[in-house]
Amino acid sequence: MADLYLQDDGKTLQNKLGIRGDPATLAGKEAVHVNSRLMELRESGLPQVQGFPLVKAIHRHLFQDVYEWAGKPREINLARAIYAEGRSDAVQFTSAQRIDAEGQRLFEDLTAANYLRGLTREQFAKGLSPFFGRLNTLHPFREGNGRTQRLVWEHVAKEAGHELSFEGISRERMTVVSIAASTGDHEPVRRMLAELLDPARSQALRTATRFLEANRTPEIDWQDRYVATTEPGQEYRGIFVGAGGEHFLMHDRKNIYVGNLADLPDRGRGFDSGDAVAFHAGPARLQALTAPSSASSITESAGLTATERLRRNVDRRTEELAAERERERPAREAALERERADERKRGLERKKQRTQTQKKDHGLEP
Repeated sequence: MADLYLQDDGKTLQNKLGIRGDPATLAGKEAVHVNSRLMELRESGLPQVQGFPLVKAIHRHLFQDVYEWAGKPREINLARAIYAEGRSDAVQFTSAQRIDAEGQRLFEDLTAANYLRGLTREQFAKGLSPFFGRLNTLHPFREGNGRTQRLVWEHVAKEAGHELSFEGISRERMTVVSIAASTGDHEPVRRMLAELLDPARSQALRTATRFLEANRTPEIDWQDRYVATTEPGQEYRGIFVGAGGEHFLMHDRKNIYVGNLADLPDRGRGFDSGDAVAFHAGPARLQALTAPSSASSITESAGLTATERLRRNVDRRTEELAAERERERPAREAALERERADERKRGLERKKQRTQTQKKDHGLEP
């Protein structure tokens, strides 16, 4: 079925802003309008409805200036492609015909669970994880699912007595978490939620990602990396980037982590950017958190500016990612060609079947 939401260029969504054939401009304008509507909801509260209708009402409010179909479940089937660990398949979202029924069932189950009220932070994170995965797999709208879902779950958390904000979660981490959840693995979701519900860890993550955002460049984009605070009780090995306040940044050539200086020998004194680091993560400490007063203060221990330090250490990963993508490109292209060949084969079979049926209808075959 053709994507009825797209313009003739196959890339730009039909929109109310009069933008034609320019998805980048549309994305920028959309963000402006949605952020304005988001501020309205933050100030005045969410629409006074419950269950799946609340999901639709939030989407309608956020995207009303941009899309005619704001708040309306999609009418086409969608899938998310996966190119990870040698896979080139796709995760299918809920079929368009089942969205309303599955959405209603999801919130009926949440109601049966008393909306997860009366639980500790850890219990709430574990209990919310499968619901997070189900709504993500439902993917009810053609565009804007993530922004809508975050508001829904922040509201559910608040009603259950918990403070939840998704600030600091990178685009790459959300993608990893969502793909895992869609395949039935809820542990990455639980870990993310447990981190965000922990005041010390969530504050450390926000401080670090604000720093990364302030030093963001096309070559160094934290949104394209998995960024997290260290998980208490876990062992880590990687490359030291820099420190500020009571925390430090490190990477393992794939992910970026925010750790506690208290977990390092002599609180990290003597560590320079690029040094190897290995440690056992302890619990975060809320009272010790310090937001850097400037971008350079988070890396003062190594005597380099923030941008210089990030370029030295993170650029290395940028080059590695580019090389990985180049190595994976033949496999992706081969998978795509196989898919096209299979579709051509299925088309020929359907044509052959239609021809045989027509012959039988006209008495041309015994």
